[in-house]
Amino acid sequence: MVEKKRPADAMIFLEKYGITSNLAVRIYQAYGQEIYSVIRENPYRMAEEVPGIGFKIADEIAERVGIRTDSDFRIRCGILYCLTGASTLGHTYLPLGKNSSVMPISYWVLHRSTLRNML
Repeated sequence: MVEKKRPADAMIFLEKYGITSNLAVRIYQAYGQEIYSVIRENPYRMAEEVPGIGFKIADEIAERVGIRTDSDFRIRCGILYCLTGASTLGHTYLPLGKNSSVMPISYWVLHRSTLRNML
């Protein structure tokens, strides 16, 4: 039998990773008891599923948890972050140049060769 933890325990757990109480409530409402595995295994999932959490917040949480910066989860979320941000500006195409004013974040998120391998 799996022991269920109280919501207060979940809030304390999330607080350890610098998550504010307002954000912790939203995360708990979205995942319930699953928050423990989401935070430890793939906090980037929250960027797509929890209002108020984007790539930057998920990345900060992931860093605190110890997720590697070359994680496939991080790379995927970073690419989506770049593309979504560019599409809101009306872009339908993004070049892969480090001198590109549109997508310099791709070099912050990952190296060019990694990006090509992921695509």
